[in-house]
Amino acid sequence: MAHASALDACNEALITLGQDVTLVTLDKSSSDPKERDCAYLYETARKQVLSDHPWSFIREELEYDPPRRTVDLPTDAVRIVACLDEDGYNLAFRCVGGKVKSDDEIARLVFTRDEEDLTEWDPDAYKALVLRLAADLAKPITGRINERQLQEQAYAEQIEKAKLKDARNSGYSGKAYGRNYYVDRMQGRGTAGV
Repeated sequence: MAHASALDACNEALITLGQDVTLVTLDKSSSDPKERDCAYLYETARKQVLSDHPWSFIREELEYDPPRRTVDLPTDAVRIVACLDEDGYNLAFRCVGGKVKSDDEIARLVFTRDEEDLTEWDPDAYKALVLRLAADLAKPITGRINERQLQEQAYAEQIEKAKLKDARNSGYSGKAYGRNYYVDRMQGRGTAGV
């Protein structure tokens, strides 16, 4: 069942499409086609917006002491932002069968959390979700393909605006490059696996 704030987003998407209705529930078995369409499309739209960017407003970190090469994928993770070693350098990683694996030791795992309560979202990301829903609902509700194209364009502009604002305000501290064998040797450090 979707969070109560989902209903507000769906109603705003319908208003964006010029619909003069207010949904009171989201039910996939409803006889009202607008309610049914919103119920089916909402979760997909929400997950798309969440996975389109490593949003800082829902970013979480887990620390591992001692560091390890394989860690459990957090159950509430939508997207892994980074795996970091003890020095804060980004590590190459892969997600396999509910695990995050790296060839180096993972000291910190940074991920975006699956936040269902839209009142916790940044207003620009929330607006992007409303426009994503409007784009997804445009053809089934209005019957006009050009309305979908207009809403897709509005979503593309809003998601870029939201991503840019979030990136500028995030203050992410991970170091951009991984370990460098030559720099490590010059500084008198060995490297893992050498």
